[in-house]
Amino acid sequence: MKPNTRRPVPKHPFLADSSYTTGHVNVAIALNTPAIGFGDIGRPLSADEISWLPAGGYITSIRYSGVYPDGRRVAWTGGGSLLYKYDADSRAVLAETEVLPIGIRMTAEAVRRHVDRIDSLSGKEQLAVAIPPISTDLAPVVYTIYHNFVSNENEQYLGVNDLANKRIQLRVYGDAVEGDPASAIALRRELTLPDADPFKAMLFSISMTFDGTVLAMLTDGTLFAISRDLKLLDRISLAHDPINATPGAAGKDNETLNLFVRNVLSLDDDGGIYILPRDYLHRVQWTGKKFSRDEADGAWRVAYDSGPRGSGTSPNMMGWGDDEDKLIILSSGTEPYVMAYWRDKIPHDWKGLPGEDRRLAARAPAYYGDEYHAKGSIKEFTNAVKGYGVFFGNDMAVGNYARDVGFVSTAEGGGYASMDEFLAFAFGVGKKPEYTPRAGLKLEWNPRSRSFDHQWRTQRSFATMLPIIDGNDVLYYIGTENGVWTLEGIDWNTGQLKFKYELGSSQRFNPVGTALEIAPNGALDCPCGGGLGWVRVLPKPAAAPAS
Repeated sequence: MKPNTRRPVPKHPFLADSSYTTGHVNVAIALNTPAIGFGDIGRPLSADEISWLPAGGYITSIRYSGVYPDGRRVAWTGGGSLLYKYDADSRAVLAETEVLPIGIRMTAEAVRRHVDRIDSLSGKEQLAVAIPPISTDLAPVVYTIYHNFVSNENEQYLGVNDLANKRIQLRVYGDAVEGDPASAIALRRELTLPDADPFKAMLFSISMTFDGTVLAMLTDGTLFAISRDLKLLDRISLAHDPINATPGAAGKDNETLNLFVRNVLSLDDDGGIYILPRDYLHRVQWTGKKFSRDEADGAWRVAYDSGPRGSGTSPNMMGWGDDEDKLIILSSGTEPYVMAYWRDKIPHDWKGLPGEDRRLAARAPAYYGDEYHAKGSIKEFTNAVKGYGVFFGNDMAVGNYARDVGFVSTAEGGGYASMDEFLAFAFGVGKKPEYTPRAGLKLEWNPRSRSFDHQWRTQRSFATMLPIIDGNDVLYYIGTENGVWTLEGIDWNTGQLKFKYELGSSQRFNPVGTALEIAPNGALDCPCGGGLGWVRVLPKPAAAPAS
């Protein structure tokens, strides 16, 4: 099979030049990076090559800056309660600052004791200890800290749902001393979004267009355009149901998984902004001065298989070259299906699929095999795309761990009905085979037949809900086998398992729905353990032979 030769996601001129600068790697939501992980080292990892750094405040993401004048990089993490700045190589804490006076606050030693206690328990008792500290951060904190970004000026852009002051802010943090990565964190500028009430709709996703305009999306479908000096440029509101806009309110309709907008903004390099709430996939066009929903400007809207919750996947970009098909990829909210839509002008010779909107280019089942398919399950976590290939990792287990241990369960089959139930599922992933989500497959867009070809299928386990593809065409993810967490790599082109490293049995290695990231130095990083720590896997170079 020929290696991927398609044009990569264009370099963003206003974001940091690093391996992971925003949620899902880049604004195209592709989950692939030009950075290269360490791959197959040909031996088991030693204990000192797998490190865990406890965090005193909840972390779900790590963002790497560009290179400073002295050659160093910064890793930003946290941001919901405390914002941290680390040395990206040594992971020494350079500075921290408070964002909101809420959420988890533990010393490193207290985090270690807490995780040790989690490891000593099982079943409902374990979940009762593990989940409450995370749940304290869920509504106002978690939903914005994963979708922040670092600019080419080494500034951290952060969305803040400030319930105490009944306001939503966009904040920009940077170095107190320009060009000095070891200096304190300074709040450089902030904007309170007008007429935005976090008790009615929270800020969920922020991003930046290829012309440097900041975008902020609320859970009720309100979209703001903001300049880098934080001046409001424009705002629009998508059609929405105002009931399902805020998590945590009374009634199941306000559970996070039922929000009107619960996916990340996806951007192309031509002003296209792709938004996937319930009911419709939208392309809103940024003209450079304002938002447009006019078809003459390239905007469009199309109904999709939404179901009552909408798709759980943020839409992925596919195709960048002048002669490539340009598609937007998402998963159904009703069945485990992939759907591809023409994201620019529909080809003049495209006749369309029977009974479908003409913008739909293809539909294909994400079939993992009868033995791994959870009855009634849907795809909840974003797919990985590189070139014309798209990977679907099964993120549902056949068994319902929360129900079986008597912890807040309402769903049947392998699904989950609430965030607490999802967390229960995530903590149960490594316990028994029936709770481990297994199998994944890669489909390849065929521009001649204008359909998806099946490339390969694997029966490996995927505890990482957001894997990553590196510059050497390796798909990295965290799995689990016989109660041990593993770091694994699959050949993107063949589907063959290239390597498997054992990490350990502690819940500190459990990704709990977060992403696996490749650091600029080739390390594999994960904000694991339910956001309580930073796992880094980095093999040491082999010793030079004696002369």
